[in-house]
Amino acid sequence: MDAREVRLAETRVYAGTGSMCIVSGVIKRTNINLDTQLVHETAALLGTTRTSDTVHAAMRDVVAREHRRRLAERDLFGDMTPAELDAMRRPRALHE
Repeated sequence: MDAREVRLAETRVYAGTGSMCIVSGVIKRTNINLDTQLVHETAALLGTTRTSDTVHAAMRDVVAREHRRRLAERDLFGDMTPAELDAMRRPRALHE
């Protein structure tokens, strides 16, 4: 497999036979089996239209949720739960 490295700004793209891999700003092309109904439900909840956008948004959500959970465990905010931290981060109406 002859892989050629193509530099795009700070992103590295490795093009080879049938696959592309980008890590940390890098994309990995792969084939996975997905439950299509679950993809459609997730897309509706996330407001995405393409399957890859849906998967990326869901993965970003899981990572962000885990970061918030770990932050909550550090006891920087007393007894706040991840749900309370989420509520703190939500935009508020101007006249509450």
